[in-house]
Amino acid sequence: MAASAQAVPTVALISQSTKVSQSDLAGYVAPYQTYIDKWITKYYPAAKAKVVAPTNGRAPTGAWIMHYLDNLNQPGALGYHSDSHHKPVAYIDASQDPLFTGSHELAEMLGDPMGNNTYTAPSPDPADKGKEVEILDELCDPCEDNSFAIQVDGVSLSDFITPKFGNGTKGPYDAAEKLTKPREIATNGYISWIDGYVWKQATNFAGQGFQVRVLGQSDQAKAEGKSLREWVDEQTRKFVVELGLELPGVRSKTAA
Repeated sequence: MAASAQAVPTVALISQSTKVSQSDLAGYVAPYQTYIDKWITKYYPAAKAKVVAPTNGRAPTGAWIMHYLDNLNQPGALGYHSDSHHKPVAYIDASQDPLFTGSHELAEMLGDPMGNNTYTAPSPDPADKGKEVEILDELCDPCEDNSFAIQVDGVSLSDFITPKFGNGTKGPYDAAEKLTKPREIATNGYISWIDGYVWKQATNFAGQGFQVRVLGQSDQAKAEGKSLREWVDEQTRKFVVELGLELPGVRSKTAA
């Protein structure tokens, strides 16, 4: 789980918003850097980055950019990240808790930049009785609700799972140490996996309870020219919209 060793990337915070200015983003740098240095790398040592918010609003060459926008082009998403010229790039809705949402995107950009990582673990569905499956490596989705937030430099940032989440027998299973067992899905969280020839997903959306559903064929993402995460999160957003839910932690992270 999480990214392998590589050159430390620069993550640039860039405002294209009337709600969050470039100077506002300068105030995000310190908590995000602490989040990486003291929290994320504690569990994922290779997931390092330097966070900057250039005063001129121009990202350094080669930087991974996090764009803060007034409106996103992805229905049902508070934020998402994709691949642009083989570099991760994130887009965050500046109107809805952008500091918290950005931390979710930041953690997952560093954990799986291209959105195709999976890990082998017992199925999250109790009906499968421990059958091993390939789980999509999403650091924040199982515990993404802001009620699980961790406090970093006096602000609330996204919780995330630890490497023990998939196969551990003893926690912590998440950074906030609120999950009580492996592969647990917190309120408003979800987890997706490949079971043979199909994608499955378990959700625990408020008011809906624990549910398991089939998303589609396991090769569908490849057939559509998308990363595993991009395709899975498209299905998740559609499901959320169909249910008419407004979930503070449901975002989209895409990588082509």
